[in-house]
Amino acid sequence: MGWLTSLFKKIDVGKAVDTVFSGIDKSILTKEELVDYESKKADMLTKFVLNDNNITRGISRRVIAFMFSIVFLALIVLGVGVWTVNEEYSEFIFTVIKELLLTPVSMILAFYFTLYGIDKFKGFRKKKE
Repeated sequence: MGWLTSLFKKIDVGKAVDTVFSGIDKSILTKEELVDYESKKADMLTKFVLNDNNITRGISRRVIAFMFSIVFLALIVLGVGVWTVNEEYSEFIFTVIKELLLTPVSMILAFYFTLYGIDKFKGFRKKKE
């Protein structure tokens, strides 16, 4: 019965109104409060980006991408090597590469290495002009 009485106990209307107005006041920002908020947000973002865990995570993601690439290239080399001995099995290896690995490896390579290449190309064009 204790929880029922706590649900229906008398509510202090003045306190409820003060709470509502306090929430409304905090939701409307002045220019100074907005600048302060943006400054705090930038500081937090800087701390997040410079965090060692994020750097480690980025390195581990690139290692995983490199490992996928090595497996992909090893299967291509294996398929070419097997082709000299057994052409049917070589076709099977290339079918596996095409159906299972081609799309994921292409996406991984594009995600990790395309922006780096574009940045290098932009820098090359700027230096040449």
